Amino acid sequence: MRKKAILYGVVAMLLPLMASAQVVEPRMMRDVERKAAAEAWADSVLATLSPRQQAAQLIMPMTWPRVDKAGLDNWHRQVVEGEFGCVLWQKGSPKNVVRLANWMRREARVPMLVAMDGEWGLSMRLSDSMKWPRNMLLGATDDPRLAYEYGRATADEARRIGIHVNFAPVLDVNSNPANPVIGNRSLGSSPDLVIRMGLAYAKGLEDNGLLSTAKHFPGHGDTSTDSHKTLPVISRSRAQLEQVELAPFRAYIREGYGGMMVGHLSVPALGTGVRATSAIPAVVTDLLQHEMGFGGLIFTDGLGMKGIVNGAGELGVYVTTILAGADILVAPTDPFQALDDVTAAVDKGILSQAEITRRCRKVLVWKHLLGADSREPLETKHLDADLRPSASRELLERIYEGAMTLVKSEQGILPLDKEDRVALLTYGDDSAELLRSTINRVAHTDGYTIRRSTGPAARRTILDKLRSYDRVVVAVTWKGFAPGKDLTKLLAETKSVLLFHTSPYAALDYMEAMKAATAVGFAYDTRPEGMRAMGRALTGERPVSGKLSVDLPPLYKQGDGLTLGK
Repeated sequence: MRKKAILYGVVAMLLPLMASAQVVEPRMMRDVERKAAAEAWADSVLATLSPRQQAAQLIMPMTWPRVDKAGLDNWHRQVVEGEFGCVLWQKGSPKNVVRLANWMRREARVPMLVAMDGEWGLSMRLSDSMKWPRNMLLGATDDPRLAYEYGRATADEARRIGIHVNFAPVLDVNSNPANPVIGNRSLGSSPDLVIRMGLAYAKGLEDNGLLSTAKHFPGHGDTSTDSHKTLPVISRSRAQLEQVELAPFRAYIREGYGGMMVGHLSVPALGTGVRATSAIPAVVTDLLQHEMGFGGLIFTDGLGMKGIVNGAGELGVYVTTILAGADILVAPTDPFQALDDVTAAVDKGILSQAEITRRCRKVLVWKHLLGADSREPLETKHLDADLRPSASRELLERIYEGAMTLVKSEQGILPLDKEDRVALLTYGDDSAELLRSTINRVAHTDGYTIRRSTGPAARRTILDKLRSYDRVVVAVTWKGFAPGKDLTKLLAETKSVLLFHTSPYAALDYMEAMKAATAVGFAYDTRPEGMRAMGRALTGERPVSGKLSVDLPPLYKQGDGLTLGK
């Protein structure tokens, strides 16, 4: 072990000294004719742009798709007055997105590159769309085929409403259970799992015309603070970074996927000091582009986040992140100020006009590749049906069924059958009625609920009643609701199944309870699809194949999971 550590240390010291890697050409640029057409279009547009208009192509305001007077006035300012090259949709409806996109396609001097923050599909920001699960549940399937299909479905939804870029996949390895900002946004706590599932998802997006964006480079998983509120510190050595944080991003780059979002993090091993990674040329240019060979579009994380506001340095957020190597400034708090700052920095010689022109051309090339130069209006009819196709609904069911995880099953407790009298205790604030009714189709099941507000006397009464049943199923539906010694005692004295319809990290408070229970399972959330899928798993109506997506020391580790037939 010591020899291995010494070897990693030597590699870490040598990495910064190695010659620049050859740039990996993005997959979307490998069709020679398509690339040539994109470059020709970009050059024709670039020739018509003033230096200020070129700088505007690098700015991506975050916009709420509203069609009231204030919303329309703001949109007019961004499209016509600011001539910004990009837009990131915030919360709203697909109907409004289509309406504003069609207006932009008519009125913009250069049509905009449109992005979404769709880590779990359109529903992360937009109402009236398919509600896909958080990534940690997808990771529990450990099935790259499902991840690819999920990427394909997401690309179809996004392109239907005129979106070209998805800020996903999240390639952060959530190695810190106390992480307050990544958590179930991550695919898991293992670099190998994140690579398998993240790259399959990226392929599903890009094979179907949507640019993927790996985030949050160089890795936001091992932190206990939120970069929206402060500048998190990643304290790993360079060798540890290579093994964990950087591994998924290196794999993504090797495969030629096209987008990268740089996080706002302090990583002393990368020489950041008290400044953010997104503000450091040694990270964004030297490491990401020269050493790792990334040749796609580089996006900042949101520029209103405290991580960069506090970690930008004296030149300010906008100029510093351009200097560091970003192509597109995402969600500046004031996009017009961002444009003024960048153009002023060019006038003062702080920024090179040649660099602004180079990056503007790069953005324009990607616009053509992704179809963002289209003036064709988006169809307004059948929008609801198009965003919830039957194929996506069926895929959603398969993802949930593939994610249901059992890490323990003893004494022949499963599957539950018609001879069993079953009690289902919902332990939290959310109802598990669908879980009860699904089990009840096979085994008679009575439902009980203990909420955080349930008093001691009522709690004792409920727990005493449960002792008379053949099987007791406890569904934890609220993270942070401790089990208590009385519940643990009940689990030990009955044939019991303990389920977590929450983040799996809730189980860290249930170590004694998991030891006491006869069976332990993870359903990851309280969505109806998960309630139904777990009910079918417990009764043997569906096979069980899910694998735990994170480490839960000391009892369970990532990859644990029983395989049970139908």
